[in-house]
Amino acid sequence: MSGTSVVAGPLGCRHTAKVDRLPSGDSSESSTATTVGAAPAGRDPRRVALPGDLRTAEIEIAREYDRHQFAAMIGRHDAEAVMLVRVLGDFHHRAATHAKNGDARGARATLEATRDVVVPTEREVELAIAVSEQPVWALIDWLEGRPTAARARLVSAIEAAISLVLQYSHGYLTGKLLHLAANVVRVDVSTGALDRARSGLDALWDVQAGQADRWPYDAEEALKVPLQGQEAVIIRSQLDRLEAHLEAAR
Repeated sequence: MSGTSVVAGPLGCRHTAKVDRLPSGDSSESSTATTVGAAPAGRDPRRVALPGDLRTAEIEIAREYDRHQFAAMIGRHDAEAVMLVRVLGDFHHRAATHAKNGDARGARATLEATRDVVVPTEREVELAIAVSEQPVWALIDWLEGRPTAARARLVSAIEAAISLVLQYSHGYLTGKLLHLAANVVRVDVSTGALDRARSGLDALWDVQAGQADRWPYDAEEALKVPLQGQEAVIIRSQLDRLEAHLEAAR
């Protein structure tokens, strides 16, 4: 799966918040800034990833994600519950960083360090945590040779995100949904399901450009497309990387 793409929830922004029963640990990140160039010859010009520093874009998208999530939840939940979602998201990001570096054991240990945290039983809170956590478990499954389980976890995270949009008005999740769907394609490439990967990738190119009816999952009404600005930078870059993976696999 691709770089920062696999982790659901904030992509890069770190926060400090005190919540009882959460373990301590290092919250460092590792990422490489990338400049996206022109698309390969023959590529539809609308598919060209926008130029720019992707690391900067990731940080700004993470900040926007946090702001939108807080605004969506704070009217229905107390501040402690909302901050718990955010702090757990930080742990999930840390676990994903381990996994992206090939350290499945460290990723698993980081996730399991939070298992005794008491999470409110409100459905919205549970869904928000699932969107953040399930893709990390998916990456662990993928690293440990369980691609079917990884794919199922990613689809579960997509379903949770759609529920947040449609049931709780989390209208900021279109980029996250495309991001997760792209990781499903990455799993398909890795397992040799190349026709399914090609079909899924073509659909995502069309969706990000504005064709919501090409969304390969339910509830196209959950999407706000075409993508704009920095979200377009991130998603088009991810899709370009998938094109390279798919080409190499053929």
